[in-house]
Amino acid sequence: MSWLLRISILMFVATHFLPYIQAFNLGLFSFYEAALFALAGLFLVAGGFFNRHSVTIYSAMVLLVLSVYNAFVVFEGITGIFSIWMLMISGSLYFIVNGNK
Repeated sequence: MSWLLRISILMFVATHFLPYIQAFNLGLFSFYEAALFALAGLFLVAGGFFNRHSVTIYSAMVLLVLSVYNAFVVFEGITGIFSIWMLMISGSLYFIVNGNK
């Protein structure tokens, strides 16, 4: 179950933030945000292969902070995109609490 969640988070990050990374515009905040999301998503998946929980927990913390920020930015009521950010927050909290269990 946790591997499905890890892969789903990575797929969301790839589909949502890949255009910002491919544009490679160092002058935009969205590039740095996308790069952080991509690194945290990759480390979340990579952390599943380690015995220690630290990589998973730290990457989930980064994902949590960035997801809360994005949920706050897009909030205009309960919409589809806000719901997706809430799912990202929930997934991040799951990995912060459970680590690699």
